[in-house]
Amino acid sequence: MRAETDKAQSEFNMAISYLGRLNFLFSQADEASIMLNSHTWFHVLQAIYRELSPEIKKEEQTYWTVRTDDINNMIAKQIRLAGKTGETGIRPELYKALHDYELFLRSILERAGLQTRRVDDASGALR
Repeated sequence: MRAETDKAQSEFNMAISYLGRLNFLFSQADEASIMLNSHTWFHVLQAIYRELSPEIKKEEQTYWTVRTDDINNMIAKQIRLAGKTGETGIRPELYKALHDYELFLRSILERAGLQTRRVDDASGALR
């Protein structure tokens, strides 16, 4: 809930910069997933989570707090194994967990109406 203030409200807000940050972060997540960099991918998704947190329902927050702890533990295990064995790949269960986390965040983006609305006729978008 917005705090009451005596100051005049600006006719400008941070919506454009907010969407720019989200776009940048999702681009970084895509790049990290393509490069199979689980550590970076996870931390970028965490940054997206923070940006979208006001839109996330309480029960979703509870579930994903536990889930991200699990993901973090999988990443720590992978880093330890890589140090011992030199293995540089990403385990399928970790990849799926990160993939599911990103899909969840993208669904929040959609639910919050932060994605461009789709129209049947593109000429209508210019009016």
